[in-house]
Amino acid sequence: MFGSLFKKGPEQLVKKAESYLSQGRFAEARIAFLDALEKLGPDAPEAASVRKGIADAGNSLALMNIDEAEHVLNVGGMDKAREHLELAIKLAEDVTIREKAEITLNSSFFQSEPAQAKIVSHACSSCGPHGAETHVSSESEAHELSLREQFELAVHTLPGDLPRRYLGMGEKFASGYLKSMDDDADGALSIYHELLQNGENDILLYECAVLHHRQGDNPKAEQMLLNALGLNPSNPLCRMTLVEFLAETGRYSEAASELEKMIEQDIQREQARLFLADIRQATGDITAAIDLYSQMLSTPLGKAAAERLVPLLDQSGRTGEAKALAKHFLKGCC
Repeated sequence: MFGSLFKKGPEQLVKKAESYLSQGRFAEARIAFLDALEKLGPDAPEAASVRKGIADAGNSLALMNIDEAEHVLNVGGMDKAREHLELAIKLAEDVTIREKAEITLNSSFFQSEPAQAKIVSHACSSCGPHGAETHVSSESEAHELSLREQFELAVHTLPGDLPRRYLGMGEKFASGYLKSMDDDADGALSIYHELLQNGENDILLYECAVLHHRQGDNPKAEQMLLNALGLNPSNPLCRMTLVEFLAETGRYSEAASELEKMIEQDIQREQARLFLADIRQATGDITAAIDLYSQMLSTPLGKAAAERLVPLLDQSGRTGEAKALAKHFLKGCC
């Protein structure tokens, strides 16, 4: 997990995507899974699980867009609702979710509009090979979306008030953000540094810190990250990325201390608890790790905790508990 937000090999991209998925950052997870699939190739042994990740992220994004469409319909936002529903249809690989969006789009709310074409699929989209009728995600699909749609998708699942703040940063910032997502670090930094001439803020400093780290300039990255936190100590992305940075550089005690503060201050509490358990495991405190993972089984991150807990229980000789846990949390989808 450590350093997974920054490295770019296929294995690191998958870890990064899984980390994003566990945090509910579905747009970033989907993009990272797409990048991983491109690097791995369609016939790689890991490709099937990566495709499942793409499907899971896309389905989650589609559900969020359907919910948003229903919300804006209630306040008369017909055009915006249509955009959300059409986007949900593009993203969903689960036929039930896609049909839900289509039914709403073809409902009485949109009677004056031409009916949308029905998309039919019967395959299970979350496991197994993709059949002829299954909607297959690909790198090209991400680029079918407009730049504005890509930016909105990418920031929509950021924690707290960050989606609103990122969307309010302006078109120039959005263009830099998309360059960063496309691995054009130099282009993104050029835009960010130009914007910084008008004044510092935690978002710009954070994004610059991530890019400088990606380029290998750790001292500059750490200083910019600390400057961002000085401006806004409650920024959850800054807090969690600082922990990632500390753990990646072997400063586990500092990372654990930061995580304990996040838990106390209720900043990404569940993600912080999961990360703290990972650190306990990495530093050999297996008893503490098992205890923390066990506490999380009843939370929204229960499956992620179970995936880590099962092998630890097995290694500790608690095979019965491991099997029961695996049966409950890690069973197949079909």
